[in-house]
Amino acid sequence: MPNEMREFAREARDFLDAHAAGREEDAQFRWGEGDDSVAYIRDDPPDVTERRAKSASCCSADRLLP
Repeated sequence: MPNEMREFAREARDFLDAHAAGREEDAQFRWGEGDDSVAYIRDDPPDVTERRAKSASCCSADRLLP
């Protein structure tokens, strides 16, 4: 590994050690425990999604077709 890379890795490790909590070594996965949140962008009804898709494909066709 080049010296610049070793230096970068050392600085990155020092930063993480100072600012981030490490994982517990003996932590095990258990179903039903922990955060169950799931992020999503939007939850529109199917008719709204279809209308937006048609509108987008129309605009794309205008831009891409001669």
